[in-house]
Amino acid sequence: MKVYNSSQETGLVNSVVTVGIFDGMHLGHQELLKQVIAKSLELGVPALIVTFWPHPKLYFKPDDSSFSLLMSIEERTLIMERLGVEHLLVLPFNQRMANTSAQQFIHDILVDDLSISHLILGDDHRFGRDRQGSFEFVSGLANELGFGLTRMESMLDDKTRISSTAIRDSLRLGEIEKANKLLGYPYFIVGKVVKGKQMGKKLGFPTANINCLEKRKQIPHAGVYAVKVMLKGKEHYGMLNIGTRPTVESGGSQSVEVHIFNIEEDLYGEHLEVSFISRIRDEMKFDRLDQLRSQLAIDREVVLQLLSGPGPYKK
Repeated sequence: MKVYNSSQETGLVNSVVTVGIFDGMHLGHQELLKQVIAKSLELGVPALIVTFWPHPKLYFKPDDSSFSLLMSIEERTLIMERLGVEHLLVLPFNQRMANTSAQQFIHDILVDDLSISHLILGDDHRFGRDRQGSFEFVSGLANELGFGLTRMESMLDDKTRISSTAIRDSLRLGEIEKANKLLGYPYFIVGKVVKGKQMGKKLGFPTANINCLEKRKQIPHAGVYAVKVMLKGKEHYGMLNIGTRPTVESGGSQSVEVHIFNIEEDLYGEHLEVSFISRIRDEMKFDRLDQLRSQLAIDREVVLQLLSGPGPYKK
């Protein structure tokens, strides 16, 4: 996949284009990209995806800790490549972009720089200063400027529109299966293994303490999860705890720790991709360490049965 950072450097003409943030790359986003690729094949022209970084909400309110991301731009790019996108334009969302009206964006970027032949937009997408660029607004310019226009209706799950906001809400509640259903794949984090308290090793369940590479990444609700871990190109099963470790530490900060089954090596400094499959229980406080050790042994069996037994998670 070719990734561009300026609308003037693509060299593409007559492309089929869509524009969006695409945080999470959920089922609705995936369907939109499929339609763009299908239309480009029909017309015999390139397909181009246009997105922005950083997320506009982070640009306008950088100190708003209540907003989180489902994906870094690197993760978004990776998923798009896996979906067959060949051309991706990542435009910097800065003061200039924030001041660009929808009409300017269409004229200067889509038409003058990219020479698009067809634009496909989701029915709820809006772009440009003050979010003026609705589908209805664009339709008033399409004929005048000589490009085709298609509207894609939102995808629904049980009569509710699939959205990045709904997925964030599910993750905050620990409803990982619901979030995964809306995404169309298991939610994942990418992080670097850093030094921890090493208490897991003393309990017989050594853990890798994960420092998420995207600082604004949405971390699921506290609890114990069945996960799959990509390490050095190989997939492993594991169980992951999100929480403050109340049994071994009072008033501790939240940590993300994963115990990878059948891995004994030192993982400090390694990068992991961890996919959340199922939330198996709340974080619990035990009176004694042997009670915690016994519960961890039970958790391991639950995770192994879930991931190795019959069902959608079996290899």
